[in-house]
Amino acid sequence: MPLLNQFVKKGDDQNITNYRSISLLTSFSKVIEKLIYARLLDHTTTNSILVNEQYGFRTWYSTEQASFLLMNNILTAMNNNLKMRGIFCNLQKALDCVNHKILLDKLEFYGIEGKFKTLNESYLTCRYQKIILNNNTNTSSSSKWELIKNSLPEGSILGPLFYLLCINDLPKINTKNKSMVLFADDTSQLITDSKDLILILILISLSTT
Repeated sequence: MPLLNQFVKKGDDQNITNYRSISLLTSFSKVIEKLIYARLLDHTTTNSILVNEQYGFRTWYSTEQASFLLMNNILTAMNNNLKMRGIFCNLQKALDCVNHKILLDKLEFYGIEGKFKTLNESYLTCRYQKIILNNNTNTSSSSKWELIKNSLPEGSILGPLFYLLCINDLPKINTKNKSMVLFADDTSQLITDSKDLILILILISLSTT
């Protein structure tokens, strides 16, 4: 049951949306997380599960490589006299958007079964948290304990890898006229076909209404 300490990420400290929650986890829980992470990472690496379009939270991948691929795709389109359009998305508070049931279903899809699946499920479900301010655990400066139905712990070891697996199928919407580059919660979608652009914009507008 983690405590969530609140820090101002940017802007006015009177605006609650400018705060970021950092989970204060015990040392023992981090040891268990490292063991689970090592096994989960070995499974994803051995079976080449993570898509090549993802450059965030991965060893041997970097922002420089993502930027190079993005620029190379743009220059290639220009050299071929193609009109290039782009959609650039940033998912704010990305770890808070992860639904536990969807994540567990995707873990099973990627071959996480048996006792190891049960272990991951126990890590995600029946977790409680409370929010504190300035490391002050007094009742007047903290919330009540609440059940976590969504989100991954900010500052955890498993959180980033869980998030990558949750959005891992995103690039599969691509066709030959589209290319996608991801860096964690940042997504760049380049399109060389105007019909594809219209379709994607329609899908985005429908998903936000």
